[in-house]
Amino acid sequence: ASDRIQWTLVANTNYSNLNFADIPMGQLNTNGSKTVNSGSSADYAHTFVAGSSGSVNFTSSAIASPSISGWNETLFIDTNCNALLEFGSGDTALSGAISVVEGQTICIIAHQNSPLGAPTGALNVITLLATINYTGASPSLSGLHTRTDNTLIADSNLILTKQVRNLTTGGAWSTNNQAKSGEVLEYRISYSNLGALPISNLVINDATTAYTLFVSAACDAALPSSLTTCTVTTQPALNATGSIVWTFAGSLNPSSLIGTVSYQVRVE
Repeated sequence: ASDRIQWTLVANTNYSNLNFADIPMGQLNTNGSKTVNSGSSADYAHTFVAGSSGSVNFTSSAIASPSISGWNETLFIDTNCNALLEFGSGDTALSGAISVVEGQTICIIAHQNSPLGAPTGALNVITLLATINYTGASPSLSGLHTRTDNTLIADSNLILTKQVRNLTTGGAWSTNNQAKSGEVLEYRISYSNLGALPISNLVINDATTAYTLFVSAACDAALPSSLTTCTVTTQPALNATGSIVWTFAGSLNPSSLIGTVSYQVRVE
């Protein structure tokens, strides 16, 4: 829709104080997904980039499926923005709102603990919310940004790690990134088997993130030797959204070797 300001015109009248402005939107990056053993934890790094001055408050909620007790999550300030939870470096639990100015980056980590004895396939979805109240707005004005972190309980020692890079700007791989409208992001999911037994019928699932459109998906050309094929069995149409599924034939043997799959999206 077009921006506009509207009032009733009266002939031979001067008008003043008809103020009009757009407030730049901030960014909250990025969705996360990890697989863990029951009783272990997962950390999800996020960055909030303020589009305008204000006060931002971070909160979270979670839905477990099945509904079992023992899941808990805590939000921490990532003091040095290295995507690692380090209490010795001053990382502390978030408490209260944080004042920000235009362009300022706040790094946070969502720390997820899983319940000991949780069944295979149990899933906990954290919804992270960043609510900013803008400075100087009259009447008051706020903005809301959301991201999700999915933690899945595995039946083996399959380890999944997700990273992203900005292809348009030539960015490096990291657990979070930034992009402008029209730029292309590439996501990479690494997998390995750190257990004692082979993993068969391996399937990796993901989906396009909010405000992005699908471009392409691929398997790594160099598979771990015990896997015979990798096929993208589900993917959205070009410039659409939806699930992406990679299906493997063969078994993933215990090894320190790491395989990867990837997909690309364009920011709306």
